[in-house]
Amino acid sequence: MTRASVALAVAATLIGGTMLAAADVVTYAASGSAASADADARTRALDTAFASAVTEAVADLAGKAARAKAAEVDREITPLLIHAERRAREHARVAQVLTGAIPIAARRAYARARTSDVTTLEGKLDALSSYGRSSEASRLVVMLARIAPSAATSSGD
Repeated sequence: MTRASVALAVAATLIGGTMLAAADVVTYAASGSAASADADARTRALDTAFASAVTEAVADLAGKAARAKAAEVDREITPLLIHAERRAREHARVAQVLTGAIPIAARRAYARARTSDVTTLEGKLDALSSYGRSSEASRLVVMLARIAPSAATSSGD
């Protein structure tokens, strides 16, 4: 098990660009963990810790009203996840047809999304971001294949 900790400092900036006082800076400490078998366990643990600290900071800044709407936001993200996964698979298929292989970056991002803990809001956001990265990697290879077919085939793996 790989563990990581991160401290997030949030500064409340004042309109007009005035200097910040020490009382305007708030820190949030959080920790994250990931399985040691993951290829990027340290990065994943840091991502988890950072997401947790950011979630806590946003909740504090937005107040109790935001906490009440958290369930509603959570329900709205689920259809986005389904759509993002479908699009990632479609883009990977096009890349495979044009180049003969799915880009490794797309495979890794897709695998990360599939293994994200989608029972939490942070996990859902992580999965959504990973599906987006998977699509981007596949679309990049498709663009390269259309511009220079021999270059895309050699860099697609």
